[in-house]
Amino acid sequence: MNEVVPGAIKATVNALATAAKEPSVKRFVLTSSSSAALVPKPNDPVTVTVDTWNDEVVAAAYADPPPSQGYIAYAASKTLSEREAWKFMREKKPAFTFNAVLPNMNLGVNLDPVNQAYTSTSAFLVALFKGNSAPLASMPAQNFVDVQDDALLHVAAAIHPGVASERIFAFAEPVNGDKLLAILRKLYPDRSFPANFQSDQDLSDIVPRKRAEELLRDMGKDGWTSLEESVRRNTKDLV
Repeated sequence: MNEVVPGAIKATVNALATAAKEPSVKRFVLTSSSSAALVPKPNDPVTVTVDTWNDEVVAAAYADPPPSQGYIAYAASKTLSEREAWKFMREKKPAFTFNAVLPNMNLGVNLDPVNQAYTSTSAFLVALFKGNSAPLASMPAQNFVDVQDDALLHVAAAIHPGVASERIFAFAEPVNGDKLLAILRKLYPDRSFPANFQSDQDLSDIVPRKRAEELLRDMGKDGWTSLEESVRRNTKDLV
């Protein structure tokens, strides 16, 4: 913990400070995380706004005894790094525009499944496709975003003239293990999949979701990519 969090903060602030020295830099986009706003709590109807921060995980990260879960260190590093980035912008007032994108669980197409393989949360869906529900069972029900929507929101943060000093929440819709299984069974009726294992629901009200969807429309899309389409893209190279 004493290495991960300070290291992440230092890297973020150093990048901002370096960018501030270059007059040609007009925009800086930080890839933050949904973890900087909240820890998923299934069946809890929490409301999330642009001012919501994951102070709970920061407290857990520095509790005694130290946490054993790597996720806590990751989430605390994302929370504090983004906070420090906004602090830098307030205090140093660099010439460039700053925006942060907070993606939730990414699913969707893999650019190079042969050489890159499946990484991050897309690998969890691949495991489920192959009969292993354990990776997804270790994650609580939460929101997801298609990786291409996530990328497009980063582009919007970088070039959209109407986006300045914003936290962009890349939260498309709630997902859980049973919902993913239902989609897999629909897409691949001839395959066998594990039994249902996760019926909990993410009931959080993500208020900034609407703003993110507006930006997707401004960038030429009809809105969020559906969970079913994202699952199809994530698994199409497996058959």
